[in-house]
Amino acid sequence: MEDGSVRRITESITIEMLRRFKQEYPAWSELAFRNSVIELQPRYIYVSHFEVDSVKRTGFVDRLTSGWQRDLKQMLEVNTSRIYGLDEIKKLLEVQ
Repeated sequence: MEDGSVRRITESITIEMLRRFKQEYPAWSELAFRNSVIELQPRYIYVSHFEVDSVKRTGFVDRLTSGWQRDLKQMLEVNTSRIYGLDEIKKLLEVQ
């Protein structure tokens, strides 16, 4: 958890976290989640993206900060633009 404590996540906790996120971000279904990994926590949302051989942290938003929904959307859009096509992957492999 955010405070460093360990807490078992249950189905009811998961449902509550998703419910809260959807309530705070009513347009959530319009977000571009492609190429992103989202980690919801009670206060923070961590965003990562896939690269050719790993997952890299893009950033995070603090849900207590005004405008976090805009910042989350921007991070997800950046991650969507990072998607490698087959040609790009082949070029990267040739260089190595």
